[in-house]
Amino acid sequence: MKKILFTIIFICSMVSVIAQPATPLKDSTVGLFSSDLDNVVSVTGWSGIDFSNVLVGASYGYVSEGLFNGLPGTSFNANVVNTGGIFETGPVRVGVAYTGSLGSASYFTTTTDETANTRSKTSKKINDHTAYVLVGLPLGDLNLGLRAGVNVSGTREDAEEESKQTKDERTMSIRPSIMAGTSLAFSNGWAITPTVNFGFTIADAWRTYATVAGSFYSTDLPEEIRSHKAYIPSGELGIGVTFPTEKFAWSGQLTYGFEYGFMPEKLYQKVNPDQTADEHIYRTDERIKNTITLHTTGRKVFMDKLTLAARAYIQTSIDKWISGGTQRVAGNQEPSQTMEQTDIVVLPRLYLAGTYQLNEKLSMNAGLSFDPATYLYSQTENYDEDVATGKPKTTSSSHAFNAPSLSNLGFGMTFTPIQEFSVQLGVTLQAPKSWIDVLNGNIRLSATWKK
Repeated sequence: MKKILFTIIFICSMVSVIAQPATPLKDSTVGLFSSDLDNVVSVTGWSGIDFSNVLVGASYGYVSEGLFNGLPGTSFNANVVNTGGIFETGPVRVGVAYTGSLGSASYFTTTTDETANTRSKTSKKINDHTAYVLVGLPLGDLNLGLRAGVNVSGTREDAEEESKQTKDERTMSIRPSIMAGTSLAFSNGWAITPTVNFGFTIADAWRTYATVAGSFYSTDLPEEIRSHKAYIPSGELGIGVTFPTEKFAWSGQLTYGFEYGFMPEKLYQKVNPDQTADEHIYRTDERIKNTITLHTTGRKVFMDKLTLAARAYIQTSIDKWISGGTQRVAGNQEPSQTMEQTDIVVLPRLYLAGTYQLNEKLSMNAGLSFDPATYLYSQTENYDEDVATGKPKTTSSSHAFNAPSLSNLGFGMTFTPIQEFSVQLGVTLQAPKSWIDVLNGNIRLSATWKK
């Protein structure tokens, strides 16, 4: 149970620095191609947007959880809207963007179990909203981008038994972030794009307001509170390079990401119907994660209509976390051990995508990513803290190689009836197993207007 709670905390904190407006072109070509709307809050891509006064756009669709270039991507499971725009004020460009759910929940499910005598119902909502503001400063040959953002996310889970509420669990997380980057081109054909990003998450990861103990028909509901507030500072350094080649475009990027999470207090309290209290104090949880990502990308144009792009990518992460065991217990509570776990993941990935210009108004695109093999190493150690559990200290480890798999597959089209307006439609599949999965694909529609 404690491992589940700990996992929830850091799921709340996993807001990727790429969580910004994404068009069907970017989705369906696994990030190898993009449009102007994808760059309105990009600290390195804002200067390359083609517009005179203003550019605005929005995309809407059904987007599922997945990986984008090896990083956790925007994770929604229902109707999602991305909006963004950029305009000029003097020499400065200002971009704004919002990514989130429509209404109060981006994920909602209700299940009903019926037996001869009872009826139960559970529901879960996930809210996730991200907003960014970018300021682009052209400083001669140096284009500086500064971006500030905030993500607010959380969950709420309710349960009923015979129309009586039995559970009301809520989580909440807020993550402000700031990012800076620049694109600098040299006369000899080289170009570099350094970036730095920092975020700080405050997560109230688990709080139960009312839970019925024992009989679902008790008239005296005990108050039960599980408070696990976590703080997660994180950062990322990146450097991109464009190599001076003539017959094709060739670039590379190296990033290093760091994350540290901790809980100053980890406490379980319960007030029983007879007004006695149970208390359980644990060692605080911690997590340290280091991630290094390297990829190189090549692009080439054929016959002025077909453009192909390929990428070779590898990511290595070392993730160590501690789920703290019992340090003090009062009342009828069973003590638990501390669990330390270290996970090492090596993920190589190959990308291929292309766009074909059918005519001046219509183009088609497709993309895929393939994982030739994934290596996972895990080591786990369990031991007592201050309170004896009666269980022995244990250590275990495992090695695993995942079989080759197709991780992403996408198809899309772009229709530009006039120069100032374009519409895109795309379908993307996460880890498709057969062609029938196309029927369950993630569908996204977008429109962009500029003048």
